[in-house]
Amino acid sequence: MSFIISIITKLGITNAVLITVLPTAFVYVMKLMPNEKVYAGVRMFFRGIGIIISKTMCAVPIVGSIWNKVIEPYFIDLFQNTILAMCDGLVSGLKQDNSIIDEKIK
Repeated sequence: MSFIISIITKLGITNAVLITVLPTAFVYVMKLMPNEKVYAGVRMFFRGIGIIISKTMCAVPIVGSIWNKVIEPYFIDLFQNTILAMCDGLVSGLKQDNSIIDEKIK
């Protein structure tokens, strides 16, 4: 990591350049990949994180006995009804203007 930082420093790249160029490059590279592959990869990664959280919570002595029966169902419902609904609504809203523009063109 320090090697990369030293190269960036020697090149005279500022934080402003990093803040603008790196995300743009990331988005460009992501757009080159098929959406299904990106979605599947992200989903698989976070499924693994979910499994780790669940197994860890079951291993905690005090919480483990009630995790699967009491806490986890409420946590999942809260997550699905808030975070997932927000993401679904946001994506739907972002795509909405595309259909409006397409209707105006026709």
